[in-house]
Amino acid sequence: MTDAPRNKNAYPLPKGTLYARLDQRYAIQDYAPDLPCLRLVGVSAGDFQARAFNEAQAEVFLLDIAWHDVCRSRPHDPLWEALRPSFRRYLEQDAGRDDEWDDEWDDEWDGNDTDAQAVVPWIKVRYRRARRPTGSYGYCLFQGVRTPTYLHIMSLQLVAGPAITPPPLLPLPVPAPAPAPVPAPPMATPLSVTAFHVGQGMCSLITHGQHGLLLDCGAGTPIKRPAYLAGPAPAGPFINDLHTAIQPLSTLEAIVSHADSDHWRLLDWDPALAAGVGRIIVPVGLAPLPFKSPALAGKVVAAGDHTVPLGTATLSVMRTAPSCADSNGKALVARLSMDGQTLLFPGDYHYNRFASDGNPSIKALVGVPCDAVVVPHHGSDGSKHAVPPAAVAGVSKAFFSAGNHSGYKHPRATSLAAHAGAGYAVISNTLLAHIAAQPLP
Repeated sequence: MTDAPRNKNAYPLPKGTLYARLDQRYAIQDYAPDLPCLRLVGVSAGDFQARAFNEAQAEVFLLDIAWHDVCRSRPHDPLWEALRPSFRRYLEQDAGRDDEWDDEWDDEWDGNDTDAQAVVPWIKVRYRRARRPTGSYGYCLFQGVRTPTYLHIMSLQLVAGPAITPPPLLPLPVPAPAPAPVPAPPMATPLSVTAFHVGQGMCSLITHGQHGLLLDCGAGTPIKRPAYLAGPAPAGPFINDLHTAIQPLSTLEAIVSHADSDHWRLLDWDPALAAGVGRIIVPVGLAPLPFKSPALAGKVVAAGDHTVPLGTATLSVMRTAPSCADSNGKALVARLSMDGQTLLFPGDYHYNRFASDGNPSIKALVGVPCDAVVVPHHGSDGSKHAVPPAAVAGVSKAFFSAGNHSGYKHPRATSLAAHAGAGYAVISNTLLAHIAAQPLP
């Protein structure tokens, strides 16, 4: 076994302890040994005690802890009791079970809620830095760290900690004065919509002239962080159509549908992309710990329902009001209306939740014919229910953004069949190991 690459950077992993929040229970590691892992996001002990993360003055770190290390560390109750079902699912998957892992978790484990709680659950992780590759590792987010620090996990313990303060609210637009009459209407600014194959993640781009708007900006297996950092040919073998698409743009914003890292992690992988994004919009009511990074200071704002005018088109962004709270239910759903067409971007919010949602604008989406949908939750089994009808049978597109995650097994055959049955031309490619563009609608 070869030595692990040493991290000679200005953002080393803190020595000994991190205080973390849950990101994903069933992630797949980007680095060797490429195992299923518990993905956490944390801060140093000193920054945790000083609550420096609430002032965007604390570096934020990602931890990928292999499930066998979770078991070996013998987490203290009640954390182990909460994680035991997840570990059982990991063992069942290893034994060849074909049923789908569920990556939603209960409200108390969300880790990103800004409800008025003085104390919220954190996970104290104790570790030793390893001299050689192990099953777990960590690195600093958003600061261009290229190699992870491998770890020996010593213990995981549930502890009480401070709540995370929410980002500022998105300023409401000031109504513009009526324009002066002009002899002739201006030429229409071109509008284009592109979804991207990003593996087990989600990312779409709306361009309006020189302005770009990302709807999620995440990726996952089979697209891995090391390959992305290697860069496009000739510097590396990786093909990145997203990079090509944003190069001509003068301004760029991002709307992140919800807090899971597979919907924003390209901003971590690509510091130049993060630097070029002028504003990152997250759902009001959430305070994701990763976005407290100093690298994103001043960029992150929270929003509820609002509209984004794009010439003759309109993007309607709606904050969910789910009938039951979970990690995927605290989200932003987007609907683009352009040239008489409807394009739907639900994030991980299943169609069958629209009818019971407390937001009338989301409830009104039930049964609306669509010219294109980015299928919710990567084509999980739950996305087979209440599929909206295709506006034009055989022409309207259902785009599945899914990879080859061995536990999720997205997209599920049931969802593919349901969208085909609703009249959509199904677009799915789970094996692409580079970022490929798919025009919509």
